[in-house]
Amino acid sequence: MSLALEGQQLVKSKVRDIIVDSESYVWGVSEEDWHNVRIKVWKGGNKRIPWFEILKEFDDPWLNFSELSNGDLKSSVEGSTPVTPGLIAAYIQEVNKQRWVVESKKPIYLKTNKSGGLEKAQ
Repeated sequence: MSLALEGQQLVKSKVRDIIVDSESYVWGVSEEDWHNVRIKVWKGGNKRIPWFEILKEFDDPWLNFSELSNGDLKSSVEGSTPVTPGLIAAYIQEVNKQRWVVESKKPIYLKTNKSGGLEKAQ
């Protein structure tokens, strides 16, 4: 039995405010596919075009709970760091530190790497 109906998202996107290093930002997270979420961050409440987007690998352990209950749940959950305000703050600080060039009217497209850091998406 599948927990999700085909074509429906399990994660509802909700926009949240956050202040990092005295600057105001808005962020949201939504399900991209079964193994990825998309994080969007806007500067200063400007919600027309995101400042950056991150494709983050995330395997929700509850989606496959029946399969995992007979196996090693711990090893399956280790790679699934939840998206929290603390993680978003760390991503904002990383993007500020990297000073990636922003193209006119386009967000910076990033993805997480194996060590959990950020890199430019192709």
